[in-house]
Amino acid sequence: MSARRRRTHVKGPALRDLAIPSVMVVIMLVMGIIFGSIAAQTLDPMEKNRLVQFLGRFSQSLLNGMPSAKASPEAAIIANLQKLGAVWVLAVTVIGAPFILAMMFLQGIATGFTVAILVSEWSIKGLLLALASVVPHNAFLVGGLGVSSAAGLTHAWTCAKSLFVREVTPLRARLFVFSLICLICAAVLVVGGLVEAYLSPLLLRKVAPLVF
Repeated sequence: MSARRRRTHVKGPALRDLAIPSVMVVIMLVMGIIFGSIAAQTLDPMEKNRLVQFLGRFSQSLLNGMPSAKASPEAAIIANLQKLGAVWVLAVTVIGAPFILAMMFLQGIATGFTVAILVSEWSIKGLLLALASVVPHNAFLVGGLGVSSAAGLTHAWTCAKSLFVREVTPLRARLFVFSLICLICAAVLVVGGLVEAYLSPLLLRKVAPLVF
């Protein structure tokens, strides 16, 4: 009976330590999406018009097959991995962990702003554009960054807590597990970069004639 209680005592905090950062990451992402949507609605009409014209020219150049309109897979993958590397560094330093939440908030702003601009300008057709050009690679990007961010916050919190409470798991083991999670997320982000470079432009070519 006492052994069972000990096991419950060990597992319980670990689950709570993982759940709380996950909820925080989701909250910051949703807040960012909402904030980005509001920012798009309050954008200056002239700036919004310039942005819409740029999106129109970009879509037309993509339809015409111009190479400059296509995303480079190397650039997309490197950009994704740089964000993941920032999460790893911030988590390992412990003191930089709060900035992980700021990264998720900014990612939400970028996604919400883009989708809101498309929908507000072209309504249902804009939603189709968003589903074709924004959602596919962002699903991998947000998923990979979200999981690594939650794991990073958990790692930083456990390290900080170990200064006051003796932990059973050694620091090296915790760092190894966190790094392994980041490696798995890196594979997800690489796929996201390939989707951004190859699949999203293909979907956009199918949808753009319905809008422009």
